[in-house]
Amino acid sequence: MQGTRKGGDNDQKRVKTGMTVQGIPAFKKEPLREERKDDTAPQIPEERKEQAEKGNYFVYDQELGRGGMGIVYKGRHIVVRMGKRMERPVAIKEIRYEDSEISSDPGMLEEKKRELYDRFLTEVETVARLKHRNIVDIRYFGETEDGRPFYVMEHLEGTDLQNYLFRKRSLGWDEIKPIITQTCAALIAAHEYKEEEGEERNAVAKPIIHRDMKPANIFLTFHEDGRTIDRIVVLDFGLAKILTPRNPEETFRGNAIDGTAEYMSPEQSYGLDVDHRSDIYSIGVILYEMVTGRPPFEPDRKRGPDFEFELRKRTGPSGEMAEWGEQDELDEGDFVHSGDWETFRNNRFYAFRDRMTQEPPAPLPSNIPDELKAIISRCLEKKPERRYQSIRELKADID
Repeated sequence: MQGTRKGGDNDQKRVKTGMTVQGIPAFKKEPLREERKDDTAPQIPEERKEQAEKGNYFVYDQELGRGGMGIVYKGRHIVVRMGKRMERPVAIKEIRYEDSEISSDPGMLEEKKRELYDRFLTEVETVARLKHRNIVDIRYFGETEDGRPFYVMEHLEGTDLQNYLFRKRSLGWDEIKPIITQTCAALIAAHEYKEEEGEERNAVAKPIIHRDMKPANIFLTFHEDGRTIDRIVVLDFGLAKILTPRNPEETFRGNAIDGTAEYMSPEQSYGLDVDHRSDIYSIGVILYEMVTGRPPFEPDRKRGPDFEFELRKRTGPSGEMAEWGEQDELDEGDFVHSGDWETFRNNRFYAFRDRMTQEPPAPLPSNIPDELKAIISRCLEKKPERRYQSIRELKADID
């Protein structure tokens, strides 16, 4: 069985997030997107809805959101057998190569396609190994008629932690605890993963490192009251790495640094070898953001003294010069030369990395319990050997 998608490309304007430009990781986008309601979400054109195999197919109902690797749709898995029709809701994630920020460069397009395809396979293979309540369940994968890889996963009702924090700014302990304990449970399953090998079927440790833990990859579901947090699900294992006895350390390709800058560990930001303690640092960043409403380190999003580049003239509706607000974030369209944009992106990341690796985070608010401050501080240690040495140890202190 293989699901396929027919028809043309009637999608709305693409949003580019989370990808890298010449090996430099992107920062998270602000302000965050508004979550779409069912009655306002873009509808899939009729000619693109029906999927594939006779008696066993998928229907794309509406687009739910876009990320660095592709588009997620709400859909249905429909099975017809012995005159009976059964269906259940699913989410369908489809790679869109043209969403890549570097896809306009012909020399790098094929390389980016291979990278995205490898990430897709990594996510499918990794999640298939990790059957756990707090890890998203991928149920099927295949390719569309025009060669786009896709996979089908469980449909979750709720919101991701990124949007939840955007609405609430900071959280109390009654919400932090279930989110972090269940997130830790998912990472314990990954970090302590074992496989049976050899004729004697001996269990061999093959830890799986997520490498992209951030609020956008933590999904919250709620009880019937719509307020009390129920199940937490960790998403997006596209950057995961399996450490084996023959590959005990993570090695990056060239100088590419994958991930989201605000949430990566110091060693990951330099493209160095990482292990499970890098995920622990990322959990510390998430904890810090949950109690303060912001990550411990953020990039300078404005034009500053280090970024003296010629800007395009910005004009308003009637042709007059538009005001440049101090809080406005520069983007690619503000630069005359594409090389200036790349230099700006690179310099901003390097400046951010220097602060993140050399300076302490801003002190936590005085109303935060000392025990929680100590947990966050230990997670955020610059040197891996000074952090918690296992996610299980961290979870024990949270409990």
